[in-house]
Amino acid sequence: MKEKKKMGAGKIILIVFIVLAVLGTGVVVAVKMFFNNFKVEELSEDHKTGVWYKFTPDGAIDSIGKPWHGLIRFGTENKIVINFYGGGVSINEDTAKEGEDFYFHTITSDFAQTMGISASSKDNPLNDWTFINVPYCTGDWHIGTNDFAYTDKDGNSQILYHHGYTNFKLMMEMILPYIGNPEAVLVTGWSGGGFGASFLAEEIFKDYFPQVENKTVLVDAAFLLKDDWKNIADSVWGTPEHIANRFTGDNLVLDSLHSLSENVTDAKILFLCSIRDEALTKYQNYLNTGAFEANKAAGTEFEKNLKNMVDELLAFPNASAFIWSDKDNDTDLTAHTVTMIQFVDAKYGGIKVSDWLMDAINGKLTNYGLDLLNKQH
Repeated sequence: MKEKKKMGAGKIILIVFIVLAVLGTGVVVAVKMFFNNFKVEELSEDHKTGVWYKFTPDGAIDSIGKPWHGLIRFGTENKIVINFYGGGVSINEDTAKEGEDFYFHTITSDFAQTMGISASSKDNPLNDWTFINVPYCTGDWHIGTNDFAYTDKDGNSQILYHHGYTNFKLMMEMILPYIGNPEAVLVTGWSGGGFGASFLAEEIFKDYFPQVENKTVLVDAAFLLKDDWKNIADSVWGTPEHIANRFTGDNLVLDSLHSLSENVTDAKILFLCSIRDEALTKYQNYLNTGAFEANKAAGTEFEKNLKNMVDELLAFPNASAFIWSDKDNDTDLTAHTVTMIQFVDAKYGGIKVSDWLMDAINGKLTNYGLDLLNKQH
């Protein structure tokens, strides 16, 4: 694309991704052809450091049955980030029927690794780590194994392939021979990927990297309440029992992080969220009322519930939280995620999110922004 005063691809992508975050996943189709211009080569034995590659495990598929692939960039340090992408969720036949209004159908995100926490930048403190990025297009927060049958708007029988967990297992099997024995592992994810990180961190640390001494999980913008998560995990996503059985309350992220804290006692647990996250408020309002919209009243309720979430999380001996705000004066709501786009430069209350994360990785756990939750309403 030509421009008078050159606007680079990164700037264009940033603008488009902000639109995605604000408007939801329904705009994916409109920009799909643009995104498909961002190609990466297939992983091979003669891979280079600092270059992104895709890898395609046999049998891994997206929600509509097309081949799924992961992404990897090898760093100069013997340290690894496993970064789960977000992109909505499907919890029943209605959300399956509505499709991309609620969740990404297929991989359109081979550009996402160029920004946020995995951006190649001298200002990114993780720049020299190896990144394994996990695209999300199965509507199940990365923990499904189910072929979910539903009827579409035209009355046709369809299958939504909730294969997020299947893809994860195939990914780990394929990519482990390239990794070796890292000194540190960070499991993270934004939005739907934050849910995935909270669910899969325990398995990653216990089954794949038990000898690693430096273990950290960062959950960014993943918080929704519903009484029957266990039923949804069982009947809709086909989540394996060792994960679904943790969902004993209405907060499946907190349930999962509690299990992680108890079973991987040396893992550091970090939680990052804006005080009235507009995207999460929209989904929470749908769960509560059936209306897929955000408003001031729903934002107030979200903030109250977020305070309870953070209070419970910080009762864990190895947890830390960073709460932030950039309220819109018209809606009284706040933006969605930091690590998706703004990780390198984001600063709230004078503190860089990247500094908070690196301090935690290095053993210094500090909380920021709790005063936002403790103020009088």
